[in-house]
Amino acid sequence: DWFLSHRYACYNTYETSDSKYISIGAVENRFWKNLCDYLGVPEYTPLQYDDNRRKEIMVFMITAFRQKTYEEWESELSKLDVCFAKVQTIDEVLADPFFKEREMVLEVCGKDGKATHTIGVPVKLSETPGSVRTPPVQFGENTKAILLEIGYTDEEVMELSKNGVI
Repeated sequence: DWFLSHRYACYNTYETSDSKYISIGAVENRFWKNLCDYLGVPEYTPLQYDDNRRKEIMVFMITAFRQKTYEEWESELSKLDVCFAKVQTIDEVLADPFFKEREMVLEVCGKDGKATHTIGVPVKLSETPGSVRTPPVQFGENTKAILLEIGYTDEEVMELSKNGVI
């Protein structure tokens, strides 16, 4: 969907003054209107998907969200009817009780016999539960096969490897 591509300011991620990130999901006009009104730019409300002013609006939003910490934004926006969420760091995700309860990171035996971590099964079905049956691939393990599959020659892959690209 074109409006979910981060092309527009109403559905995007912004850095806050404390180097955290906030995700705005004001796809519906009423949420966008609430955000624009709160930020003091009601004139942007009808321009939600305006390609001619898109960059101007984006620059405004980037600048606005950098003015406060995430916690300040959370405190203020939670009082409004605006869709937003914190973008968690990897460490925050791994420590998240919901993430743990859903077993989204599993410890498994790697190909080398050592314990390693992999992503758990995201869809939990009561009648046919999934499971992780193989260890995760090593970083870059399938790069050559993928490049060959999409049309690179052996020589081109060797050149990419020689030049440190892969």
